[in-house]
Amino acid sequence: MEENMLKELDSRLLDNHIISKDISSVYFGGGTPSLASVKFISKALEIISIYKKIKPTIEITVEVNPEDVSPDYLLKLKNMGVNRLSMGIQTFSDSYLAISNRAHNSEQAKAALFYAADAGFQNVSTDLMYGFPQQSIGEALDDLEVMIAMGITHFSAYALTVEPNTVLQHWINTKKILAPDEDLQAEAFFAIRDLAQKRGFIQYEISNFGLPGQFSKHNTGYWQGKLYLGIGPSAHSFDGFRTRRWNIANNQVYNKKVKNGEVFFEEEMLSDTQRINEIIMLGLRTIEGISLEKLKEISDDSLLETVLDKIEKLNPDYFNINNDTISLNKQHWFHADGIAAELFF
Repeated sequence: MEENMLKELDSRLLDNHIISKDISSVYFGGGTPSLASVKFISKALEIISIYKKIKPTIEITVEVNPEDVSPDYLLKLKNMGVNRLSMGIQTFSDSYLAISNRAHNSEQAKAALFYAADAGFQNVSTDLMYGFPQQSIGEALDDLEVMIAMGITHFSAYALTVEPNTVLQHWINTKKILAPDEDLQAEAFFAIRDLAQKRGFIQYEISNFGLPGQFSKHNTGYWQGKLYLGIGPSAHSFDGFRTRRWNIANNQVYNKKVKNGEVFFEEEMLSDTQRINEIIMLGLRTIEGISLEKLKEISDDSLLETVLDKIEKLNPDYFNINNDTISLNKQHWFHADGIAAELFF
């Protein structure tokens, strides 16, 4: 698998459109990221450096599962230039970890953060999950306080959701546990936001909080609609304007096709309407808001008038509007996706 992913990376970087662009981040994640060998990560960075100068300012992140990391593994990552970790901790409650079907326990989560500090990582992001059945807001805030006390610089906060055909859905259907309370989840969302702000974190996207200077460059690129290149099974790529590409999900088929030089991906060309809706959806999730310049690149001034008409009919008090952007007032961020849907074309 790793050999074929490196082969794909090498071939993709030869693309004239890609090689002409500067890079701001490299991200190793998805699937079971902690199982990526040190050798693979080192070789991938080596290949990238052939085509691009890896400057000290480039954010190089490895996503890790707490149960997989060791002091030796993290030290090797640090020594090869990885400068950011993303840990899927979720919570320090073992009972809530079981509900979310996580493989680690609370002690492993705390140990992983200690290992990261010992290895010298100064930029560590965690996932914080809230809104578990019968979880108090105080418990969610306690989780965040522990993460902050252990030196994180960034976190992503997500409400527990019940996906179809999962163990969690079965437990709820059979009355083993209660369904998450959406009103309580909304209260927890605002309580987390307020505590984060008191501790110096900035909510720069609905679910993402960072200390000043520690916003995720990688995720910010997604929200701003910039070019990104995905390598490996199921990986997605975007050319920064219209073309979206995704690789075959099946590992065995992916390996076979890459090895044989066959087509291992699908592509689609986004329509004007799809691009406009995407810019609206992603923009309303961030403090930067919807870029009017990007909208004008796709359509004429009549489009902006239509958007403003939709806002007026919906509720102009929800928004901040200036010459360059349209942003959503933060008190309405919890419902941003639903509001964005009202503005879609």
